[in-house]
Amino acid sequence: RIDKSLVLNLQLMGLKTKQLKKSDFPFFIKQLLIKLKNFFNYKNNRLVTYYKIGKSTAIFTALRVATLLEKRVRFQSQIVKKIIGQLNVSGVRISCKGRLNFVDRATKAQISFGSVPLQTIKADIDYGLIIANTKKGLQSVKVWILNKKQ
Repeated sequence: RIDKSLVLNLQLMGLKTKQLKKSDFPFFIKQLLIKLKNFFNYKNNRLVTYYKIGKSTAIFTALRVATLLEKRVRFQSQIVKKIIGQLNVSGVRISCKGRLNFVDRATKAQISFGSVPLQTIKADIDYGLIIANTKKGLQSVKVWILNKKQ
């Protein structure tokens, strides 16, 4: 728990390069922080921000899988495995809970490629959670992505 500070997780996904160049991101983030401080009447300078850019983030991958589940695509299908194969990362784990494949009883299923060490503190792991709203009920999609060390 962080005392008297605001943790803000900004996921900038799918921005077109015509609208905003990569060199403009620091200026964009700085202006956004100033507006957020004014909005929350936050006078302390301990405003911590995290932002990730790109389509290989966990929240974006979870969103893609959740939209497929809402379109009645099976979780263990080749389309979901193809999405995972397109990611340029060293490890992916996707967990889905709920009424999978439109059955009456809720179950849990996982797909994993590579290794995702959740017990290691130094590992660069990105986490995303999206809840898909289907006709049979809600399904939670959790994604853990281990990024490559550069």
